[in-house]
Parts: sequence; C-alpha cells; structure tokens
Amino acid sequence: MKEINKLKLLKNNLKYIAALSALGFSIFNSNINVNAENNEIIESQEETNTTTNENFNPTTMNDYITYYSNVYGIKEEYIYDRLDYMFNENLENDEFMDMNTELKVLTVTRSIKKDNNISNEKYTGKTFEVTLEPEELIEKYSEVIGTNKYDALSIAYTECVYPISSDWNYNTNGNLAGIGGSMYLGNKEEGVIETLFIFKDNYGINENTGSEVFTSISQTYCPPNWQNWQSRASSFYNELKENGYYSRATEEVQNKHNGKIKEYKKED
Repeated sequence: MKEINKLKLLKNNLKYIAALSALGFSIFNSNINVNAENNEIIESQEETNTTTNENFNPTTMNDYITYYSNVYGIKEEYIYDRLDYMFNENLENDEFMDMNTELKVLTVTRSIKKDNNISNEKYTGKTFEVTLEPEELIEKYSEVIGTNKYDALSIAYTECVYPISSDWNYNTNGNLAGIGGSMYLGNKEEGVIETLFIFKDNYGINENTGSEVFTSISQTYCPPNWQNWQSRASSFYNELKENGYYSRATEEVQNKHNGKIKEYKKED
C-alpha cells in the first residue's frame, strides 16, 4: 500500500477512535496502534499521565507519528491532519517532499507545536520521560537533522557542567547549549532537537562543518568572551575526534557504547 493511502486509512481510523471516545468509551486511556494493512485497531494499556519511547525503534510513518507525538505531547490526529495537508495540498513544497519519512513527521510535529492558531486541545497532557542520554540524543538527531555531532557536542560541553546530564539548564529547560541564556526549549529530547535546528538554521552548522565553525560563530554565540569560548569548544572538539565521540560521556554511557568508540576513531 502506498504511503499516502496508508496515511489516509490511519487518519480515518483515528476519527473512528475519536467517535468512540465521544460516545463514552475510554479508549484514549490506552495506547492505540492501528495496522494500516488490515484496518485492525490494537489496544494496549498505558499509564495515562506519562509516556516514553524506551525500546521503541520506529520504522514506518505510523511509528514515527507515535514517537514524535510522545516527544512533543501532540495528539496523533493533529499530526495526521497536517501530513495529509502537506501531501495533498502543498505539493509544490519541494524541500518538504525531499525529506525522508522521519524528518517529514518531525517537521510537521514541530510546526504544530509552534502554531499558536491551534488550540491547546492539540496537547496530549502527558509527561514525556526521556530515556536517552544527551550524547546519545545529539548523535541521533544530528543524523536526522544534518548537523555535525562533534560540533554540537563540543558546544554542549563548553556550555554545560560535567556531566551534561547533571546540568541545571539542560534538566530544567532542555537547553544544553546556553541558547538565550536559560531559554525554555521543552523536555530534554525536544530541547536537543530544537538546539540542533538552531545550530543549523542560525549558525550554519551542518554535517560538513568542523572546528572551523567555532571561529565564525564565536563572536555571535558568546560575544563577551568569544576567544575563550572558541578555545574551549575547539579543545573539546579535538579531544572527541582523537579519543572517540563517547570518550567524555559518563562511565555508564561509555560502557553502553564501548564497541562503538573504536569504530568512531577508525571512521575519523
């Protein structure tokens, strides 16, 4: 079944679920999965106030919609509706059409979160529990968004206390890079995503940049002490490139990725 046809079927199923809810069925107290191939609705119990993506490895559009619905706290039906619009009425948006499935869903979910014309009914009301560590999140979303993970992590180490997972700004505001001082960027996973988009859109960091980018952004990023900032960021970058991406992570995270450290060094 083509992707757009699956999307329409899944959207129709969500409308059906909403109708059941309106009639008094407590179906939205559960985690709903819809099988677009055979039109089956699969219901599994889930705690109503929290959600997590732990051990969830999305591969289909339906999976990614659920994944980013959890991260941003946006109801899935709103994501389906806007995707439907993008696929059917916004076909001249070549930039969007060229994105892979995950980036399409992420882009649409972000746009809904930022759209003040949509009422607060768009929110699930659930608290998202982040299960990945900051180094893992930066690596994951650098690949999705197209930023250099070494640049991003070097800036995070420059801006945060060690370890990043103990940093007040990161834990409170999802802000691991001193963006706007203590600007609130959402939960920690959402914060990493938003930070990387800011790096890419505002500071020109992309998958092809290296430590030279610190020279070009330092006076804008940290005007009062730009030379010290540039020196620290470059030092972290060189250390990570020499010893491996996870070499400064906590011992627990290093052990988790121990097999990868040599891989990263070999690749570099």
